[in-house]
Amino acid sequence: MRLILPLHPWRVVSIQTGSSIEQKRIKDEARAIELRKREEAKVEQDIRAAEVKADKIVANAKEEAIKMMAYAAEECEKGIADSHTQAERAKAEREEMKRREIAELKDRAEQMKITGELPFYEKEKKGMGTKVKHALACHHGA
Repeated sequence: MRLILPLHPWRVVSIQTGSSIEQKRIKDEARAIELRKREEAKVEQDIRAAEVKADKIVANAKEEAIKMMAYAAEECEKGIADSHTQAERAKAEREEMKRREIAELKDRAEQMKITGELPFYEKEKKGMGTKVKHALACHHGA
């Protein structure tokens, strides 16, 4: 005996009644397998799309990191150059201040020599012979 079963509104399939349950089970399994394959394909496509998106994000992050590293290096170089310049300026100012202080002290010493506030002694060259001679002269005369 043959039955005509509508599986879809546009398709009519004829199957034998003796194995109709078996055929229905096979068709249901085939549909389930096909549906699973479609779902797996969709999942794989979504995974590939996510991987591409992740790769783009990583590439952009790397570019940003490179830019930030370059900027940081540039700022460090500027900071180092500025600190060197400031250190050199400070050193030059200290040296100039020392020179001015020395010049002021020399001027004050000269003024004190002129006014007599500071006794002026010329350095005498005294060797060992002169010291002995001076000691004998002072001792001898006493």
